[in-house]
Amino acid sequence: EIEIPERPITIYSTRIITWNPPQLTIDIHCSKGTYIRSIARDLGHLCNSSAYLSSLTRTAIGPYALEEAVLADSADDIDLIADKTLTNLLRLDNVAKIVITDTAVDRLRNGRMPTVDDYIGFPEIAEKDFAVLVDNRDSFHAVVSLDAHGMCANMVALVRGESP
Repeated sequence: EIEIPERPITIYSTRIITWNPPQLTIDIHCSKGTYIRSIARDLGHLCNSSAYLSSLTRTAIGPYALEEAVLADSADDIDLIADKTLTNLLRLDNVAKIVITDTAVDRLRNGRMPTVDDYIGFPEIAEKDFAVLVDNRDSFHAVVSLDAHGMCANMVALVRGESP
């Protein structure tokens, strides 16, 4: 017997799409960490039977919807979505935007992390794990992880064309 750890989840809504016995198609809006296969199993048990998933389609993850997805083999689509990288990253709850000085941008290209003295203004970094670094013209330069004090800790990614 396999032990599945319990964790708190939230089911925001469920909607029956089709019911063609014995096949049920439902739409579930749920929190992260939800095991949809476990819901199928539990529905089967509630009906004194068994159930399993024959297919599963994730229609959204976080702020991103399936309709926004692009095919990995479509260079044109990938180029279009790449142009939206900054906007798409900022849709995540745990990503801040930090504007840094031009001097800090130059140092960043040489592999040196910005310090709080390099920040322009006071970014909203409370409860954030990552930050996008932009200059005062809103040009996107890097993604960094943040430490507990909101300081740039580690480089996650440099924007194409930047060199450490």
